[in-house]
Amino acid sequence: MKLLKASNEEVKNVSFHEKMFGGLSFSLHTGLLASMDYSEKDVASATEISEENYRSAGGAAVGAIIGGALTGGIGLLLGGAFGGRKKYASIFAIKFKDGNGVVVQTQNKKEAKSLRILAATKTFDAEV
Repeated sequence: MKLLKASNEEVKNVSFHEKMFGGLSFSLHTGLLASMDYSEKDVASATEISEENYRSAGGAAVGAIIGGALTGGIGLLLGGAFGGRKKYASIFAIKFKDGNGVVVQTQNKKEAKSLRILAATKTFDAEV
C-alpha cells in the first residue's frame, strides 16, 4: 500500500492489515518507531476514488528487447505485445474519527477488495 496524501504532515507511510478473526487495522507511521494505530471501528468514512488498469511500459520494452534478441524482428513485435502485462491499481480515501485522513493506492487485489467492503459500510462525508 502506498501513501499518496495524508491530512497530518507527520505521516510518512501507511500500512494495512487484515486481522486473523476479521476486521481491519491501519497504522499511520510518523517516525521510525512511532505510529498512530486505528481499527476498522475508528474509520469515519471511506471511498474508492478511482480504479486504473494500465499496461506496464517497462515490461513491454523488456519483452521487446528479449524477444528481438532471441528471434529477430518478429520476436521484437511479439515480445512487446506480451512483455507488458496489465497492472491493477485502486485509490482510496479514508478518514478516521479523530480527524486524520489518508489517500492510499494499492496494487494488491485482496487489499482493494477489503477496502471496497469497508467503503460500502462507511459513507464519505468530508475531504481528506
